[in-house]
Parts: sequence; structure tokens; C-alpha cells
Amino acid sequence: MTFGRRHFWHVLGLDITNSLVITLCSLLISLPLLFLFITDAGILTLLYLILFVIFVPVSLAIAFIIKYAIAARVLENKSFVASLEQGWQIFKQNWLVSLEMALILFIINFAASLVTLLIIFLFLVPLLVLSIQLFLPFLTALSFLLILMTMIFAASLLNTFQISSWTGLFLHLQNKKGLSKLERLFHRAR
Repeated sequence: MTFGRRHFWHVLGLDITNSLVITLCSLLISLPLLFLFITDAGILTLLYLILFVIFVPVSLAIAFIIKYAIAARVLENKSFVASLEQGWQIFKQNWLVSLEMALILFIINFAASLVTLLIIFLFLVPLLVLSIQLFLPFLTALSFLLILMTMIFAASLLNTFQISSWTGLFLHLQNKKGLSKLERLFHRAR
């Protein structure tokens, strides 16, 4: 409990910083789209594309840096600034590994979400519909609760897996540069 309290405010500060920067980037990207609804200017389309190309990578980089900074704060008890600096150093040296990890986790999340939705729609939604049609309030409440519990369990499982994966990657990368799959393929091809 004390360990969690000791890191709570620093981790919250890092997370708020992440949210603020990503929200600001999203707003900057969205502004030209907003004006495109008002007026039909070709320059706004060009501006949107330029801002998109600039700020999407910036948002991704910030998200990776913050993930590493949170790990540095919790695992190594670094200060706010020192953890950000370490997060930046790890990301700078391992940006391709970070992108690959994000892509792999995205694919896993997408597949797990599809499996969860498939389970819900094949087994639990028919139960819910049947209980509503037969006017069985207890079974209706139970099926709704089962759907909710399945969604919460799957989300918690995926979140825990992501946190563990990023922490494991941080521990692996903190002292050395990692080689991405693409780098390993190019080394073998030589």
C-alpha cells in the first residue's frame, strides 16, 4: 500500500502529461477538419494532411516515452524529470522496437476483442434475448450481468497483458539496445 501511494502522484502526473499532449495533438489535427465543414478550401485539406503527418508520430512517441517513464518511476524510483529523460533515451535508441511492440499489442488486442465479441454474441446475447422474450427478469438480469462481466474480464486481462508487456520491454531495454524483427531480418540478409 505504501509503495503504491509513494508512486501514485508521480505516475498520475506522467499519465496526465501524456493525456494533455495527445489531446492537444488531436485538437491541432482536427482544427482543419472543423473548418472544412464551414468552408471548402483546398488549403485546409493540405493543412490537415501536414498536421496529421507531424502530430500522429509525435503523439505515438509521447505515448511510448511516457510508458517507459512510468516504468522508470515505479521500478527505479526516479524523479518526474529523470524518468522522462530515461523514457526519452530508451525510446530514442529503440523506436523501431517500440513501434513493433505497439503493433503486436494492437493485433493481439484486436483479435482478443473479436473473440470476446464473438463469445458474447454467440452465447450471451441469445440468452439475453430469450430471457426478454420469455419475460424472465432474473435470467435477463443474469445474462446482462454475464455480458458485463465478460467485457470487464476481457478488458482487464488485455490491460494487464499490455502493462506486463511494456514493463518487460522496459526491463529488457533499459541497459541495452534491442533489435527489432526488421533489423534482425536485415542483419540475416547481409
